[in-house]
Amino acid sequence: MSKPPYLYNAINNKNKYGAKKTQCLCGHTHDSKKEAERCNELCFLLKAKEIHSLEFQKPFLLIDKQKYEKPMKNEQKAEYKADFYYFDNRLNKGVIEDSKGHRTKDYVLKRKLVKHLYCTDGNTVFIET
Repeated sequence: MSKPPYLYNAINNKNKYGAKKTQCLCGHTHDSKKEAERCNELCFLLKAKEIHSLEFQKPFLLIDKQKYEKPMKNEQKAEYKADFYYFDNRLNKGVIEDSKGHRTKDYVLKRKLVKHLYCTDGNTVFIET
């Protein structure tokens, strides 16, 4: 009898979409090989001074925590964690970047909210790689 897919993935250190945690050349652990490879590229651009202020897993607030009167329960804040955030010297803009393999409905909704809340002023762009 074969093992269920969710158990197989947990044993082999993969998530449900098959991504495996991978370390980049800078020593950071990333959720996928694609993300680690992009980190290598960004670290190279950082050393070449084409970008600066590189941050990993930067949270962006989408909805603050909500407090309600009883009997309703309070709600936690909702955040989007970008794989990378940096300032691109050539664009002269901040860049919110996500390395995506599989686009879930939750991801698409959060991406739209991030663009609406943080990318409408012309100073920040959102990039999917």
